[in-house]
Amino acid sequence: MTVTELEKIHAARQEGSDTIGTFLTWLRGEGIYLMHFVEVIPNGRSREDYIERYGEEPATVATYWPESINRLLARYYGIDADKAEEERDAILAQLRAMNGDSDETDGVRVVSAGQTEVPLSQRSTP
Repeated sequence: MTVTELEKIHAARQEGSDTIGTFLTWLRGEGIYLMHFVEVIPNGRSREDYIERYGEEPATVATYWPESINRLLARYYGIDADKAEEERDAILAQLRAMNGDSDETDGVRVVSAGQTEVPLSQRSTP
C-alpha cells in the first residue's frame, strides 16, 4: 500500500513537526537564521575550471538557508511538498464536484488529509 504525501504530513505532525516549525519560526523572530556554505565561483565556471585556472579551491561564504521552514521540514520528513499540493488540489476538486461547483468552494476548506472544515454558519447544531 502506498502512503500519500498528505498521510506523511499527518504522521510528521504526530511526531512533532509543528513544534519544530514553531521553534524555527521563533528563531527567525529572534534574528537567528539557518545558514549554509556556498562556494564562490565567478563567471559561471565549473569548480574544476576554477581550480585549474587559479590553482586553488574557490572561496566559501556563509549565506542564508534558501528554503522556507515548511519546505525544510517536508524534506526532513521525506515529503514531496509539490505532490502534497497536488493531492490537496485533487481533494478540493472532488469536494467541488460533489457540491456541483466548478469555481467556488461554498466555504469548504481542505485542512489536512481527509478532513474538511465547514464555517459555523453552515454547520448543523446538535
